[in-house]
Order: sequence, then C-alpha cells, then structure tokens
Amino acid sequence: MFIFNIANPITLILMLAITLILIFLGKETKKGYITSVSLFIYLVLLIWHVSQLLTLTPELFEFKSTLTNCLAIDFTMILLSFLSYLWVDDLESKTGKKKSIDGGLDWFWSKV
Repeated sequence: MFIFNIANPITLILMLAITLILIFLGKETKKGYITSVSLFIYLVLLIWHVSQLLTLTPELFEFKSTLTNCLAIDFTMILLSFLSYLWVDDLESKTGKKKSIDGGLDWFWSKV
C-alpha cells in the first residue's frame, strides 16, 4: 500500500512552501483560480487518506497513526487554502469592480 506521507517534516515543509507560493502568485495576479489549485489538491489528498484509512488491513494496522497525522495536516491545509482562496477572490472582485456573491471574508471579520 502506497501512503503519501505528508506528516514527514521535509514533505510538509515542501508542501507548505508550494502552497505559500501559490497564495503569493494568486495575490499578485489577483486570480482566485490559482489558489483554488492547492485547495483542490488537498481535497484529493484528504479523500485519498480517508479511503486508505477505511480500507486498512490488519497486516498494515501500524500505518493508522501515520494516516491520522496525515488527515490532521490535510484538514489544516484545506483551511489555509480555503481562507486564502476567499481572500484572493475578494481582492479579485475589488480590483475588477465586480460584486462578490458571498462577501469574501466579511463573515469572518464581523465575528472578530
């Protein structure tokens, strides 16, 4: 069974760097679809890790802790990617003078 272990520190640092580069590129170009790429990739990884955890055989039960760590990192990166997508989408709508459908991060800042 192939496990894409994103709980490995080197892999985690590389994935975080790539995500931050995509966020920076999305902010500079003011294109929301650039940041949605990382969101889509982390959603695919989440589905991959959940399916591996659900189909774990007793012989490979030692990988359960690794997969649960990967799931925690997946959820964290999805949150980061989603918030950055909303932020860049809000920047894109303000630059293009378009009305944003949901108001971007207004729901988040109104509670703070």
